[in-house]
Amino acid sequence: MTPAGTVTNALALLAFVVAFYALLARERKTPYITTFIYPPAGLIFLAFLLTLVADFLSNWRPGFAQNLSRASDVFLSIGALGVLYSIWRLHNRQVNFRDDNLIKNLRFIRRLKYWWRRLSKTPSYEHSAAAIDATPIRNILQNKGFSMPSGGNEELPRSICLSCFPLVKSDELLLDIAAELLTKSNWFLQYTTCARHPYELVQKLQRRFEKQNWPEHARRIVVVDAFTPHFGFTDSIHLERVKMIQDKGVQYVRSAESYAGIHTAAAHAFNKLKVQTKSDLRPPTLLVYEGCSALIDLESVEQYRVFLRHVITSERMWDGMVTIFVEPTIDDCTVDFLCSYADAYMINRAKVSGEDPTEVKTHAAQT
Repeated sequence: MTPAGTVTNALALLAFVVAFYALLARERKTPYITTFIYPPAGLIFLAFLLTLVADFLSNWRPGFAQNLSRASDVFLSIGALGVLYSIWRLHNRQVNFRDDNLIKNLRFIRRLKYWWRRLSKTPSYEHSAAAIDATPIRNILQNKGFSMPSGGNEELPRSICLSCFPLVKSDELLLDIAAELLTKSNWFLQYTTCARHPYELVQKLQRRFEKQNWPEHARRIVVVDAFTPHFGFTDSIHLERVKMIQDKGVQYVRSAESYAGIHTAAAHAFNKLKVQTKSDLRPPTLLVYEGCSALIDLESVEQYRVFLRHVITSERMWDGMVTIFVEPTIDDCTVDFLCSYADAYMINRAKVSGEDPTEVKTHAAQT
Protein backbone atom coordinates (compact mmCIF):
# COMPACT_ATOMS: atom_id res chain seq x y z
CA MET A 1 0.00 0.00 0.00
CA THR A 2 1.34 3.45 -0.87
CA PRO A 3 1.95 5.98 1.92
CA ALA A 4 -0.88 8.16 0.62
CA GLY A 5 -3.21 5.13 0.56
CA THR A 6 -2.26 4.17 4.11
CA VAL A 7 -2.91 7.68 5.39
CA THR A 8 -6.26 7.82 3.58
CA ASN A 9 -7.38 4.44 4.92
CA ALA A 10 -6.22 5.30 8.44
CA LEU A 11 -8.14 8.55 8.51
CA ALA A 12 -11.21 6.90 6.98
CA LEU A 13 -11.15 4.11 9.58
CA LEU A 14 -10.68 6.61 12.41
CA ALA A 15 -13.61 8.68 11.14
CA PHE A 16 -15.77 5.54 11.02
CA VAL A 17 -14.82 4.61 14.60
CA VAL A 18 -15.68 8.06 15.95
CA ALA A 19 -18.96 8.23 13.98
CA PHE A 20 -20.00 4.71 15.04
CA TYR A 21 -19.45 5.30 18.72
CA ALA A 22 -21.20 8.65 18.50
CA LEU A 23 -24.31 6.63 17.63
CA LEU A 24 -23.97 4.81 20.94
CA ALA A 25 -23.75 7.97 23.02
CA ARG A 26 -27.35 7.60 24.22
CA GLU A 27 -26.82 4.10 25.60
CA ARG A 28 -23.11 4.24 26.39
CA LYS A 29 -21.77 7.33 28.09
CA THR A 30 -18.26 8.72 27.62
CA PRO A 31 -16.31 6.22 29.80
CA TYR A 32 -17.49 3.17 27.84
CA ILE A 33 -17.23 4.87 24.45
CA THR A 34 -13.63 5.93 25.04
CA THR A 35 -12.74 2.49 26.37
CA PHE A 36 -13.65 0.99 23.00
CA ILE A 37 -12.13 3.84 20.97
CA TYR A 38 -8.70 3.95 22.60
CA PRO A 39 -7.21 0.65 21.30
CA PRO A 40 -8.15 0.97 17.60
CA ALA A 41 -7.46 4.72 17.63
CA GLY A 42 -4.01 4.09 19.10
CA LEU A 43 -3.19 1.53 16.41
CA ILE A 44 -4.49 3.81 13.67
CA PHE A 45 -2.41 6.75 14.88
CA LEU A 46 0.65 4.48 15.14
CA ALA A 47 0.15 3.33 11.56
CA PHE A 48 -0.27 6.95 10.49
CA LEU A 49 2.96 7.96 12.30
CA LEU A 50 4.98 5.08 10.82
CA THR A 51 3.76 6.02 7.35
CA LEU A 52 4.93 9.62 7.80
CA VAL A 53 8.34 8.48 9.06
CA ALA A 54 8.68 6.00 6.20
CA ASP A 55 7.81 8.70 3.68
CA PHE A 56 10.39 11.04 5.25
CA LEU A 57 13.17 8.41 5.17
CA SER A 58 12.35 7.01 1.74
CA ASN A 59 15.12 9.03 0.00
CA TRP A 60 17.87 8.31 2.56
CA ARG A 61 17.15 4.75 3.74
CA PRO A 62 14.68 3.15 1.31
CA GLY A 63 15.01 -0.37 2.78
CA PHE A 64 14.21 0.76 6.32
CA ALA A 65 11.42 2.99 5.05
CA GLN A 66 9.85 0.03 3.24
CA ASN A 67 9.89 -2.02 6.45
CA LEU A 68 8.20 0.84 8.28
CA SER A 69 5.53 0.98 5.58
CA ARG A 70 4.87 -2.73 5.99
CA ALA A 71 4.66 -2.34 9.76
CA SER A 72 2.17 0.52 9.37
CA ASP A 73 0.00 -1.70 7.14
CA VAL A 74 0.11 -4.43 9.77
CA PHE A 75 -0.94 -2.06 12.56
CA LEU A 76 -3.69 -0.62 10.41
CA SER A 77 -5.01 -4.13 9.66
CA ILE A 78 -4.93 -5.04 13.36
CA GLY A 79 -6.81 -1.83 14.15
CA ALA A 80 -9.46 -2.67 11.54
CA LEU A 81 -9.87 -6.17 12.98
CA GLY A 82 -10.14 -4.65 16.46
CA VAL A 83 -12.95 -2.40 15.27
CA LEU A 84 -14.81 -5.39 13.82
CA TYR A 85 -14.38 -7.34 17.06
CA SER A 86 -15.62 -4.38 19.13
CA ILE A 87 -18.70 -4.05 16.92
CA TRP A 88 -19.40 -7.76 17.34
CA ARG A 89 -19.08 -7.46 21.14
CA LEU A 90 -21.35 -4.43 21.24
CA HIS A 91 -23.89 -6.25 19.07
CA ASN A 92 -23.82 -9.15 21.52
CA ARG A 93 -24.36 -6.74 24.40
CA GLN A 94 -27.16 -4.87 22.70
CA VAL A 95 -29.05 -7.82 21.21
CA ASN A 96 -28.32 -10.69 23.62
CA PHE A 97 -27.46 -8.71 26.76
CA ARG A 98 -24.37 -10.88 27.20
CA ASP A 99 -20.66 -10.13 27.17
CA ASP A 100 -19.41 -13.61 26.31
CA ASN A 101 -20.01 -16.55 23.96
CA LEU A 102 -19.99 -14.49 20.76
CA ILE A 103 -20.39 -17.61 18.60
CA LYS A 104 -22.78 -19.55 20.87
CA ASN A 105 -25.07 -16.51 21.04
CA LEU A 106 -25.56 -16.35 17.28
CA ARG A 107 -29.20 -16.70 16.36
CA PHE A 108 -28.98 -19.97 14.44
CA ILE A 109 -26.84 -21.56 17.18
CA ARG A 110 -29.43 -20.65 19.79
CA ARG A 111 -32.19 -22.10 17.61
CA LEU A 112 -30.28 -25.37 17.31
CA LYS A 113 -29.86 -25.53 21.09
CA TYR A 114 -33.57 -24.83 21.55
CA TRP A 115 -34.61 -27.66 19.28
CA TRP A 116 -32.09 -30.01 20.89
CA ARG A 117 -33.65 -29.32 24.29
CA ARG A 118 -37.11 -29.96 22.84
CA LEU A 119 -35.98 -33.35 21.53
CA SER A 120 -34.31 -34.30 24.80
CA LYS A 121 -36.66 -35.89 27.34
CA THR A 122 -34.26 -35.62 30.30
CA PRO A 123 -35.11 -32.83 32.78
CA SER A 124 -32.27 -30.33 33.12
CA TYR A 125 -30.88 -28.75 36.28
CA GLU A 126 -31.74 -25.28 35.01
CA HIS A 127 -35.42 -26.07 34.41
CA SER A 128 -36.06 -28.29 37.46
CA ALA A 129 -36.31 -26.30 40.70
CA ALA A 130 -37.22 -27.43 44.18
CA ALA A 131 -40.40 -26.10 45.78
CA ILE A 132 -40.05 -23.10 48.09
CA ASP A 133 -41.76 -22.62 51.43
CA ALA A 134 -42.98 -19.02 51.42
CA THR A 135 -43.70 -18.77 55.16
CA PRO A 136 -40.18 -17.89 56.47
CA ILE A 137 -39.67 -15.13 53.92
CA ARG A 138 -43.12 -13.66 54.40
CA ASN A 139 -42.69 -13.63 58.19
CA ILE A 140 -39.39 -11.77 57.99
CA LEU A 141 -40.70 -9.19 55.51
CA GLN A 142 -43.88 -8.57 57.51
CA ASN A 143 -41.90 -8.16 60.74
CA LYS A 144 -39.62 -5.65 59.00
CA GLY A 145 -42.58 -3.58 57.80
CA PHE A 146 -42.54 -4.35 54.07
CA SER A 147 -45.61 -3.67 51.95
CA MET A 148 -46.88 -7.10 50.97
CA PRO A 149 -49.29 -8.42 48.33
CA SER A 150 -52.86 -9.12 49.39
CA GLY A 151 -52.70 -12.85 48.56
CA GLY A 152 -52.77 -15.66 51.07
CA ASN A 153 -49.88 -16.78 53.24
CA GLU A 154 -48.95 -19.43 50.71
CA GLU A 155 -48.03 -16.79 48.11
CA LEU A 156 -44.26 -16.40 47.68
CA PRO A 157 -42.84 -12.88 47.24
CA ARG A 158 -40.41 -13.58 44.40
CA SER A 159 -39.26 -9.98 43.85
CA ILE A 160 -38.39 -7.69 46.77
CA CYS A 161 -37.32 -4.03 46.65
CA LEU A 162 -35.53 -2.09 49.40
CA SER A 163 -34.84 1.49 48.35
CA CYS A 164 -33.16 4.59 49.76
CA PHE A 165 -31.93 3.16 53.04
CA PRO A 166 -28.28 3.25 54.18
CA LEU A 167 -26.33 0.09 53.50
CA VAL A 168 -26.00 -0.57 57.22
CA LYS A 169 -29.82 -0.70 57.40
CA SER A 170 -30.26 -2.93 54.35
CA ASP A 171 -27.53 -5.24 55.67
CA GLU A 172 -29.69 -5.98 58.71
CA LEU A 173 -32.44 -7.26 56.45
CA LEU A 174 -30.08 -9.28 54.25
CA LEU A 175 -28.39 -10.88 57.24
CA ASP A 176 -31.73 -11.82 58.82
CA ILE A 177 -33.02 -13.39 55.61
CA ALA A 178 -29.71 -15.17 54.94
CA ALA A 179 -29.55 -16.52 58.48
CA GLU A 180 -33.08 -17.91 58.18
CA LEU A 181 -32.72 -19.43 54.73
CA LEU A 182 -29.13 -20.68 54.72
CA THR A 183 -29.13 -22.21 58.19
CA LYS A 184 -32.64 -23.66 58.36
CA SER A 185 -33.60 -24.31 54.74
CA ASN A 186 -30.25 -24.97 53.00
CA TRP A 187 -30.67 -22.21 50.44
CA PHE A 188 -27.95 -20.83 48.18
CA LEU A 189 -27.01 -17.14 48.19
CA GLN A 190 -25.87 -15.20 45.11
CA TYR A 191 -24.84 -11.64 45.96
CA THR A 192 -24.13 -9.05 43.23
CA THR A 193 -22.97 -5.59 44.20
CA CYS A 194 -22.09 -2.40 42.35
CA ALA A 195 -22.15 -0.14 45.41
CA ARG A 196 -19.17 -1.53 47.36
CA HIS A 197 -16.68 -4.35 47.45
CA PRO A 198 -18.43 -7.65 48.30
CA TYR A 199 -15.92 -8.32 51.06
CA GLU A 200 -17.88 -6.07 53.43
CA LEU A 201 -21.03 -8.19 53.37
CA VAL A 202 -19.09 -11.47 53.33
CA GLN A 203 -17.32 -10.37 56.50
CA LYS A 204 -20.67 -9.63 58.18
CA LEU A 205 -22.05 -12.98 57.06
CA GLN A 206 -19.08 -14.80 58.57
CA ARG A 207 -19.56 -13.01 61.88
CA ARG A 208 -23.25 -13.95 61.84
CA PHE A 209 -22.51 -17.62 61.08
CA GLU A 210 -19.23 -18.09 62.94
CA LYS A 211 -20.90 -20.34 65.53
CA GLN A 212 -23.05 -22.19 62.99
CA ASN A 213 -20.57 -24.12 60.84
CA TRP A 214 -19.44 -21.24 58.62
CA PRO A 215 -17.47 -23.42 56.11
CA GLU A 216 -20.63 -25.35 55.25
CA HIS A 217 -22.57 -22.14 54.61
CA ALA A 218 -19.70 -20.43 52.77
CA ARG A 219 -19.59 -23.03 50.01
CA ARG A 220 -23.22 -22.19 49.17
CA ILE A 221 -22.44 -18.48 48.71
CA VAL A 222 -21.15 -16.85 45.54
CA VAL A 223 -20.47 -13.13 45.11
CA VAL A 224 -20.40 -11.16 41.87
CA ASP A 225 -18.08 -8.19 42.13
CA ALA A 226 -19.33 -5.42 39.85
CA PHE A 227 -17.81 -2.69 42.00
CA THR A 228 -14.12 -3.30 41.32
CA PRO A 229 -14.24 -3.25 37.48
CA HIS A 230 -16.31 -0.05 37.47
CA PHE A 231 -15.11 1.93 40.49
CA GLY A 232 -12.06 0.12 41.90
CA PHE A 233 -9.62 1.54 39.34
CA THR A 234 -5.99 0.76 40.25
CA ASP A 235 -6.28 0.36 44.04
CA SER A 236 -4.49 -2.87 44.98
CA ILE A 237 -6.60 -3.35 48.12
CA HIS A 238 -9.50 -4.65 46.04
CA LEU A 239 -7.44 -7.59 44.78
CA GLU A 240 -6.30 -8.32 48.34
CA ARG A 241 -9.92 -8.41 49.48
CA VAL A 242 -10.77 -10.82 46.67
CA LYS A 243 -8.17 -13.24 48.00
CA MET A 244 -9.61 -12.88 51.51
CA ILE A 245 -13.09 -13.68 50.18
CA GLN A 246 -11.82 -16.83 48.53
CA ASP A 247 -9.86 -17.80 51.65
CA LYS A 248 -13.15 -17.67 53.58
CA GLY A 249 -14.50 -20.40 51.26
CA VAL A 250 -16.86 -18.09 49.34
CA GLN A 251 -16.85 -18.32 45.55
CA TYR A 252 -15.99 -15.15 43.65
CA VAL A 253 -16.91 -13.93 40.13
CA ARG A 254 -15.66 -10.66 38.69
CA SER A 255 -18.08 -8.86 36.41
CA ALA A 256 -17.13 -7.29 33.12
CA GLU A 257 -18.00 -3.65 32.60
CA SER A 258 -21.59 -2.71 31.66
CA TYR A 259 -25.00 -4.08 32.64
CA ALA A 260 -24.51 -6.85 30.09
CA GLY A 261 -21.29 -7.73 31.90
CA ILE A 262 -23.16 -8.02 35.20
CA HIS A 263 -25.79 -10.21 33.58
CA THR A 264 -23.05 -12.44 32.16
CA ALA A 265 -21.26 -12.66 35.51
CA ALA A 266 -24.52 -13.62 37.22
CA ALA A 267 -24.86 -16.52 34.77
CA HIS A 268 -21.31 -17.64 35.58
CA ALA A 269 -22.13 -17.45 39.30
CA PHE A 270 -25.20 -19.61 38.68
CA ASN A 271 -22.93 -22.24 37.11
CA LYS A 272 -20.57 -22.12 40.08
CA LEU A 273 -23.44 -22.91 42.42
CA LYS A 274 -24.52 -25.68 40.08
CA VAL A 275 -21.21 -27.44 40.75
CA GLN A 276 -21.99 -27.45 44.50
CA THR A 277 -25.31 -29.21 43.96
CA LYS A 278 -25.31 -32.98 44.39
CA SER A 279 -28.64 -33.60 42.64
CA ASP A 280 -30.39 -32.73 39.39
CA LEU A 281 -32.96 -30.69 41.32
CA ARG A 282 -31.95 -27.05 41.61
CA PRO A 283 -32.07 -25.86 45.25
CA PRO A 284 -33.78 -22.59 46.24
CA THR A 285 -31.56 -19.54 45.74
CA LEU A 286 -31.67 -16.03 47.16
CA LEU A 287 -30.35 -13.51 44.61
CA VAL A 288 -29.36 -10.06 45.84
CA TYR A 289 -28.56 -7.14 43.51
CA GLU A 290 -27.14 -4.15 45.36
CA GLY A 291 -26.66 -0.64 44.01
CA CYS A 292 -27.01 -1.49 40.32
CA SER A 293 -28.30 2.02 39.64
CA ALA A 294 -24.72 3.25 40.23
CA LEU A 295 -23.93 2.27 36.64
CA ILE A 296 -26.36 4.88 35.37
CA ASP A 297 -23.45 7.31 35.70
CA LEU A 298 -21.55 5.18 33.17
CA GLU A 299 -24.34 3.95 30.89
CA SER A 300 -27.88 5.34 30.99
CA VAL A 301 -31.21 5.16 32.78
CA GLU A 302 -32.60 3.29 29.76
CA GLN A 303 -29.99 0.53 30.12
CA TYR A 304 -30.78 0.26 33.84
CA ARG A 305 -34.46 -0.21 33.06
CA VAL A 306 -33.65 -2.83 30.45
CA PHE A 307 -31.56 -4.62 33.07
CA LEU A 308 -34.40 -4.52 35.61
CA ARG A 309 -37.04 -5.69 33.16
CA HIS A 310 -34.97 -8.66 32.08
CA VAL A 311 -33.53 -9.76 35.42
CA ILE A 312 -36.64 -9.47 37.59
CA THR A 313 -39.02 -11.00 35.06
CA SER A 314 -36.68 -13.82 34.01
CA GLU A 315 -35.79 -14.85 37.54
CA ARG A 316 -39.47 -15.02 38.42
CA MET A 317 -40.04 -17.47 35.57
CA TRP A 318 -37.06 -19.67 36.41
CA ASP A 319 -38.73 -20.71 39.68
CA GLY A 320 -36.78 -21.60 42.79
CA MET A 321 -35.47 -18.05 43.09
CA VAL A 322 -36.23 -15.02 45.25
CA THR A 323 -34.70 -11.76 44.03
CA ILE A 324 -33.93 -8.75 46.23
CA PHE A 325 -32.99 -5.40 44.71
CA VAL A 326 -31.28 -3.05 47.15
CA GLU A 327 -30.90 0.54 45.94
CA PRO A 328 -29.33 2.89 48.53
CA THR A 329 -29.83 5.92 46.27
CA ILE A 330 -32.30 6.23 43.41
CA ASP A 331 -34.59 8.94 42.04
CA ASP A 332 -38.35 9.02 42.59
CA CYS A 333 -39.36 8.03 39.05
CA THR A 334 -36.94 5.11 38.85
CA VAL A 335 -37.86 3.73 42.26
CA ASP A 336 -41.52 3.68 41.22
CA PHE A 337 -40.51 1.74 38.11
CA LEU A 338 -38.56 -0.75 40.22
CA CYS A 339 -41.35 -1.23 42.73
CA SER A 340 -43.88 -1.83 39.96
CA TYR A 341 -42.19 -5.23 39.50
CA ALA A 342 -41.88 -6.01 43.22
CA ASP A 343 -44.08 -8.32 45.27
CA ALA A 344 -42.86 -6.68 48.48
CA TYR A 345 -41.13 -3.35 48.91
CA MET A 346 -39.97 -0.77 51.41
CA ILE A 347 -39.07 2.78 50.36
CA ASN A 348 -37.69 5.67 52.36
CA ARG A 349 -39.85 8.24 50.56
CA ALA A 350 -38.47 11.15 52.55
CA LYS A 351 -34.97 10.46 51.22
CA VAL A 352 -36.20 10.01 47.66
CA SER A 353 -37.98 13.36 47.61
CA GLY A 354 -35.28 15.13 49.59
CA GLU A 355 -37.76 16.26 52.26
CA ASP A 356 -37.52 15.96 55.99
CA PRO A 357 -40.19 13.58 57.37
CA THR A 358 -41.03 16.04 60.17
CA GLU A 359 -41.68 18.78 57.65
CA VAL A 360 -43.90 16.48 55.64
CA LYS A 361 -46.00 15.61 58.69
CA THR A 362 -46.26 19.26 59.74
CA HIS A 363 -47.39 20.30 56.27
CA ALA A 364 -49.99 17.54 56.24
CA ALA A 365 -51.35 18.62 59.62
CA GLN A 366 -51.65 22.25 58.53
CA THR A 367 -53.47 21.21 55.36
